[in-house]
Amino acid sequence: MSVKLFYENVSLLDFAYWDKQKGPVGYSVHIHIELSGQTDNDGIISDFSTTKKMVKKIIDDYVDHRMLVPKELVTIKDDEVFIEEKINLSDAFYYRAPKTAICALVESEINLTTVKQYLEEIVAKNLPPSISFVKIILEEETKASDQYWFQYTHGLKNHYGNCQRLLHGHKNPVRIWVNKQRRPDLERYLVLDLFKETVHFAFRENLINLNEITSKGIFEGSLHDFKTVHLKYRGNQGTFELKLPGRLVHLVNTETSVENLSKYFFSIISSKCEQNDQIMIQAFEGIGKGAIFHN
Repeated sequence: MSVKLFYENVSLLDFAYWDKQKGPVGYSVHIHIELSGQTDNDGIISDFSTTKKMVKKIIDDYVDHRMLVPKELVTIKDDEVFIEEKINLSDAFYYRAPKTAICALVESEINLTTVKQYLEEIVAKNLPPSISFVKIILEEETKASDQYWFQYTHGLKNHYGNCQRLLHGHKNPVRIWVNKQRRPDLERYLVLDLFKETVHFAFRENLINLNEITSKGIFEGSLHDFKTVHLKYRGNQGTFELKLPGRLVHLVNTETSVENLSKYFFSIISSKCEQNDQIMIQAFEGIGKGAIFHN
């Protein structure tokens, strides 16, 4: 016989990971945990409040708002990391960032199983020795049949915290109402037709090759006609630089906060509606949080 502690929703995890075919992909999951170990004289394994805070801090410090990549792809120089690779064996990818912006895993493929294993390892290593067993459960948000989800990456250079990391990401739906009626058809248009389910939102101010792009008359929207999009900025954590194939990038004229993205989605959907239609956009940033914009 044995007894375990369990903590549901100990944290929410927003991160990006490297996919050989897609490149950088945003993701969001609930984190639940089970623990077991030696009990004290009162039959207690560990104090709920203290342990939950410890586990959340470990996850936040090691994984949250980072890009997870195979260690074999990473070059470290001083306090920076450099990654050069091909997406789907063809398109060039380059990322330069402070070491704290990535999480390097020994596995050659990043998926929920390898992320779970890594989390179990680092949590077990950083908890008191009285804890002898750690199990992590990663739970994706339940997807309704009429919802369309997409995965995006972005970075907010002026953000004081970890949102400044250029390749952190989220996985979430977007919800649209026109005249108080849900419009899954417009959600589908936004997610599948426009963003192709996986996208990087880039603030035009951060583009190194902005002149090349604007010379073609492109000031906002998909950059699929450009072979490479080059981004660079400096935050208080260090310098971030990214080169991505244009087909993965969507250019916006504002910083890519969820508040601004909700307004941007509104402008796109407005062009599909009548002038006097009442439109409401619920833009998520991962799980259970986001922004609403309406007229």
